[in-house]
Amino acid sequence: MKYKPELIIEAAADKLALAAGIDIRSPHPLASSITLREIAEACGHLYSKGGQAATSEMAVMGMGIRTGQFSALLATTARTLVARTFALQADYLPYCQVKEVPDFKPVEIVPSVDATIDLQPLAELGQMKRFLLPKLLPGPNAAVLETYAGVVAVTRAAIINDDLGLLRNVLGAAGVSGARKESRKLVDALEANPNLTDGVATFDASRFNVVEGPPTGDGLNAAMGLLRKQPLPSGDISGLRARHLVVSPELEYSARQTLYAAGIEQIDLHVLSHLPAPRWFLMADPALAPTLGLLRLGRVEHPFLVEQARPRIGFDGAEIRVRADICPFVMSPIGLVRGGWMA
Repeated sequence: MKYKPELIIEAAADKLALAAGIDIRSPHPLASSITLREIAEACGHLYSKGGQAATSEMAVMGMGIRTGQFSALLATTARTLVARTFALQADYLPYCQVKEVPDFKPVEIVPSVDATIDLQPLAELGQMKRFLLPKLLPGPNAAVLETYAGVVAVTRAAIINDDLGLLRNVLGAAGVSGARKESRKLVDALEANPNLTDGVATFDASRFNVVEGPPTGDGLNAAMGLLRKQPLPSGDISGLRARHLVVSPELEYSARQTLYAAGIEQIDLHVLSHLPAPRWFLMADPALAPTLGLLRLGRVEHPFLVEQARPRIGFDGAEIRVRADICPFVMSPIGLVRGGWMA
């Protein structure tokens, strides 16, 4: 080996990070000159010092590939790659609100509140009116996290060939796949149209949140009007302004044309790839009226857990476990309007 195994291991994390396109301010001096094979060989040499000797450099490398140390190095890089590719793919995040949960038990979602406070005229030396706690809006009955998992495999050939591009693509694909899965589950939650705590379906004419037709001039105009007129438990109306337009892929072009022609800049257009045609949704700003939620296990920025793994028997390479704990759900019908020809 050109360098001592300990030095290679010190540089390995920076080497893999740079290969993955991760910015490193002060990378290890050896990071640009070592290979995947040398990293595996270094892991093998350090492992063999514990008592298990190898007969050749190739055997040392093979031993190193199967060590927890080599898998841990890959997993460290994979965590950053998965988080980055998930954020790039998960374009539904801007109109969803994250709710942290401590475990996998079904959780009762506390719905949003009708925070209407009817301020009254105050005469000189008069008394202010007292307001009780605001009424709860209709919400979901319960939600529970579901786990989706898989094993990312890196072959011995890829390691010997120092195929860093393949490694980057394989590890990054996990984040993309997780975002697609959560996107599909979000569509399922929207299309299920479940009854909420008040016994009425999420989308119902009585809620002022159903529009027939496409998101063109008349349809979008009707949806914007309904969004502002949605009734609240207090007897007032929401007065919410449209902020996000979410459409199926087939409607993207016409929706962009409509927004551009009308000069509407305050509405952001999003496409849910798994949304069936001709479905679309108009939403208020989630900071004012959270309508769609995403469960997260604890304080995390994304739903993934990436761990090192011992390769299964018979596989010649290294493996990493990737798990995603997800549960999209509808939080409230206030601030959400559904459109489509079959609404």
